[in-house]
Amino acid sequence: YNFFNKEANPGYYTSSTYFGKAGDILTLAISAQHQGDGYGTATQSGSFTGYAIDGLFEKPLANGAAVTIEGEYKSFDISTSATSPVFSMFDGSAYFASFAYLIGNQTGSGQYQPYVRYTGNNPSVGDSSSLTEVGVNYVISGQNLKLNLNLTSGDASASGIKGVDRTTILFGMQFQI
Repeated sequence: YNFFNKEANPGYYTSSTYFGKAGDILTLAISAQHQGDGYGTATQSGSFTGYAIDGLFEKPLANGAAVTIEGEYKSFDISTSATSPVFSMFDGSAYFASFAYLIGNQTGSGQYQPYVRYTGNNPSVGDSSSLTEVGVNYVISGQNLKLNLNLTSGDASASGIKGVDRTTILFGMQFQI
């Protein structure tokens, strides 16, 4: 639900920011799904239940600055009688929160946007994991062109299962046509 300005995206889109260009944004969403035999195979099926709650707040400030706050909580539950999983699927809860500040006034051909993000995973089986990311974007043309430098620290993996605890420095570029 859009409380202030309506997001222009044609559906759920993970832009996470409009860099202050869309005005005041406060969007909250809740979703839920249940499938009785939505997991496994015909002979070893199980049920799937999932729900998610997420929100995005963005406030444009003077001189082209903007504050962006985003968060999400989701929970997935797999119930099956199979003695071993038919295929790997995350079962548990996960969440993230992020805060970004787009610094007003252009520096060179873009604007700096420092940010911090925290992600936590709590699987039903196995150890919990987390990842903290601190970084800065150099925004040249919104989501179409930006550079990113960040430092991540933690043990969260893409699967949601605890991985190796490590600290990483990354540099990246996003270019969209």
